[in-house]
Amino acid sequence: MAGERLVRCASVLLVFGLFVVTGLPAFAQTITGDITGVVTDHTGAVLPNATVTVVNTGTNLSRSATTNDAGNYRIPNLSIGEYKVTAIAQGFTTAVITAEVRAGAIVQASFKMAVGQRSETVEVEGSAPMTELSPNLNNYVDSLKIENVPLNGRDFNSLLAITPGVQRDPGGGFLAISINGSRTTSNNYFIDGLYNNDRYYGDSAINQTGILGIPAVTFPPDAIEELSVQETPSAEFGVKGGAPILLSMKSGTNTWHGGATWINHSGIGDADNYFANHNSDNCQGPGECRPTPIHNNQFHANIGGPIIPDKAFFFLFYEGQRNKSESVKSRRVPTQYAIDAAKADIAANGLTIDPVGQTLLNYFPVDTNLADQNPVVPPGATPSTIPGLDGVGLFTQHTPSTASNNEFGVKFDYKLNPSNSLAVRYIFGDSLQNGPPFAGLPPNPAFAQNIFNSIAPSRAQMAGASWTWNISNNKILESRFGYTRFSQLIDVNNKIDPKSLGIDTGPLGAADFGIPYVYMYHLGYGGYIGGVQGYPLVTRPDATYDWSEHFSWVKGNHTIKLGGNFQRAYTNSIRNEARTGLTVGYFSLLIVWCGRVDRGCAI
Repeated sequence: MAGERLVRCASVLLVFGLFVVTGLPAFAQTITGDITGVVTDHTGAVLPNATVTVVNTGTNLSRSATTNDAGNYRIPNLSIGEYKVTAIAQGFTTAVITAEVRAGAIVQASFKMAVGQRSETVEVEGSAPMTELSPNLNNYVDSLKIENVPLNGRDFNSLLAITPGVQRDPGGGFLAISINGSRTTSNNYFIDGLYNNDRYYGDSAINQTGILGIPAVTFPPDAIEELSVQETPSAEFGVKGGAPILLSMKSGTNTWHGGATWINHSGIGDADNYFANHNSDNCQGPGECRPTPIHNNQFHANIGGPIIPDKAFFFLFYEGQRNKSESVKSRRVPTQYAIDAAKADIAANGLTIDPVGQTLLNYFPVDTNLADQNPVVPPGATPSTIPGLDGVGLFTQHTPSTASNNEFGVKFDYKLNPSNSLAVRYIFGDSLQNGPPFAGLPPNPAFAQNIFNSIAPSRAQMAGASWTWNISNNKILESRFGYTRFSQLIDVNNKIDPKSLGIDTGPLGAADFGIPYVYMYHLGYGGYIGGVQGYPLVTRPDATYDWSEHFSWVKGNHTIKLGGNFQRAYTNSIRNEARTGLTVGYFSLLIVWCGRVDRGCAI
């Protein structure tokens, strides 16, 4: 008992220690809800000293309060879920009503008692209406909507689009959520009250979008009990100024529950890709005029239940994804005619081709369409008016992309005694995404088509524990500790040493190897090979340590809340610019334009 008192005293000292250290009011984020109401008799007269008890229907966790002289009661800091609310007063029948508690919400559950014996029970059918008494404009997506709204890719961010004030870029993607016009980096993400913010990019850590536009580490909708958005954030939410996005992870109950899901997209019935249908060779090229192959498999399983009924519970989930597809685009590339003309011009002037230049040129895809080779040149023509005459043709790109991820999460809830409860959770996810750069060219079909791809191995983790101490019927203290970690490397999908190509780029570490970035200026935007020049981009890791205290005290008709939050965060990141780059300009156009005998020009 002495040790227990010591822990309690230490926690109380920590709360007030926050105020002393910061010198400013501090608050802790709310992930619980309150039940409040007034108890009256059948004439409307208030009933003081009535006992109101709430019992969680899933775990049998109970809390009680006594009405004040005005007949009011309030039971704060209740975990989300369904509660049976019972009112008892001397000389009146027992009244029972059901109420649904949501994160950050205040539920109104009032009673009009009938005269009679206490042993008689009057149970009100249905639930207490969800009357939002909070000034923070909370919007909720409950478990019923989560289970029934179709989600492409099982991305919970799609659920945000059905809440007022949320603008989401069509199709989603990286930093795609804006709430009430705020910056996309201003959103404040939480899972069970633990900060889920990536310090480097400003997005969420768990469920952050990867390079393919889908989440790197998915938090599955089957594991979400409730999602809410607080449109006008209260002082309880710090660090960022945007709207808090609160995810509540499911918990175990006295009833065993679980499920499994498999989603498969095989591509059957898909329409032809628009770009694959728009070509100049009447669908003669490889991969043209057919649907883009997309194969996506997502699988999930979860289970929850009691370890010790009414005392200890667990919830566990696993989520996996295997995705294979192709990126199909029409790209401007050199024509074989232009390359042959340039080589002939070099030879005609007694020059030789640099073998390094030829090696790099071999990596460029080439337009071999016969219609673009040796085009007819009418009088007054310019390179920009005749297809193929400027040395540039169209190439239908089919670049493979893959995504693989695995994640799991576990949550334990333990009722130490009637006054103390503990919750512990851990989430872990690993993923590897491999896809083409946003604008660069694919390699010549003679090479593996993914060597210029960007790759992104990612890992996200979250660990946390919360302890709730019911000091008395009107005083509650919640302590919360959390750790969030996000680690990612974005790099090119080859580690070819430039020296093996005959290019000495100076001292390079193996991590900086890769085919050099070469940009043909006259190909226009994205006319480069080698992948993104600024890679590798490393954020390994960025992490946040979080400690929060939340104290609630119901005093008469008033509820007093105090709290604090302390964070220690760091980011280890580097953008390496060591990879060599080369730009080829309009000089090559002159060679192509004047390199033909029938034009009568020479260089």
